Amino acid sequence: MKETKDVVACVVDHGLFLPWADMLSRGFKKVYYHTPWEKSFPKIGDCVIGDGYKNVERLDDFFPLIDKIDLFVFPDIGWNGLQLHLEGCGKPVWGSRMGDELEIYRENFMDVLKEVGLSLPGFKKIRGLSNLKSYLKDKTDKYLKVSKYRGSFETYHWRSWREDEGEMEKWAVRFGPLKDEIPFVVVDPIKTEIEDGYDGYCVDGKFPKQAFHGIECKDKGYMCAIQDFESLPDQIKDVNFAISPKLTQVRYRNNFSTEVRITEDDAFFIDPTCRLGSPPSQVMAEMLSNWCEIVWKGAHGELVEMEPLATYGVQTVLNSKCEPGFWGVADFPEEIRQWVKCGNCCEVDGRLCFPPTDEADTMIGWLCAVGDSFEDAINNLKEHVKMLPDGVSTDTQSLVNLIQEMESAEEMDITFGDGNLPDSASVIEKV
Repeated sequence: MKETKDVVACVVDHGLFLPWADMLSRGFKKVYYHTPWEKSFPKIGDCVIGDGYKNVERLDDFFPLIDKIDLFVFPDIGWNGLQLHLEGCGKPVWGSRMGDELEIYRENFMDVLKEVGLSLPGFKKIRGLSNLKSYLKDKTDKYLKVSKYRGSFETYHWRSWREDEGEMEKWAVRFGPLKDEIPFVVVDPIKTEIEDGYDGYCVDGKFPKQAFHGIECKDKGYMCAIQDFESLPDQIKDVNFAISPKLTQVRYRNNFSTEVRITEDDAFFIDPTCRLGSPPSQVMAEMLSNWCEIVWKGAHGELVEMEPLATYGVQTVLNSKCEPGFWGVADFPEEIRQWVKCGNCCEVDGRLCFPPTDEADTMIGWLCAVGDSFEDAINNLKEHVKMLPDGVSTDTQSLVNLIQEMESAEEMDITFGDGNLPDSASVIEKV
């Protein structure tokens, strides 16, 4: 097996995990980056993701160079057939293979939970919007999920017919003539404030001795610590042990995360992330020194343990006003470029440039920081914030909410790292 410094890798991605390719370029000999762009009439934004980066070379087509590529990395879901084909051609692959179906097909995921003996909330599978309407007429407080078409429909909290009837009309327009072919899963609420989970990686059903353990404030912030896997809550470990045989069957070799709702007397595995998560992949990239070795040897079926650079990490979302249909540009100073994690962009003259989109969305990426304690990481983040260019902002207030959530979790004996949390009042002063 080659040493990592001699490895030529190709990252195949949808655009979100471009920062991961940039990070891997520090340890591999060469990193190529590919996103799909082929259409009858491609737009410029389809063709330039990853262009202009100093240490990463974008490829429109990696097949002409396949003999020169030692390793293929698939940080996202999809391409499971291609992964198996490349593996059949003798190429090491870091990817989920068929394991991504746990995340993609949510109705089948419920069957898997039953098969491996994990608890399930009340749920009902419903085919089509017309049947969903009939079912929800007299129902309140439900969570609606859709398989496969998550770009068209993410998890939705149904309050009542009186409040959400109008959403049905929107969904009918969105799904058009296929509206009655959509597979819905309607899930009962789980009464708890505690949502925990595992963040790390898996090689053929095996997990490393350490794990990333954190809490997310949706689309705002994330905080985590590296700690021993054995110190995680039993409910989290039980989920990993239960799902491990399924990951072994498909030779899963990729990052892996879980979302687990914990009640006083039970726990419910509500969602798997069979890829890099977003968060926490952005700050995770800066917390280990040996990601290249983990990926390279993991693609060969060898589990490599973590070598932490820092034990604690934080990240907050970066916002910049980008008008629909127009390019966005952010000129970050070199001092913080390592800590700025933006996907779906290219680099031009040192600036990060974001292709036009059809939707108004201010989120362009994440700002990260690490440290030997949560307080250190927050202080470092504060210094990074001072160097943000005009027009770019970040929501550090979310860190206060995360500290408060961690304090609530501690009341259930759930700890993060050494358990020493900064006082939320002092965090307010820092951010």
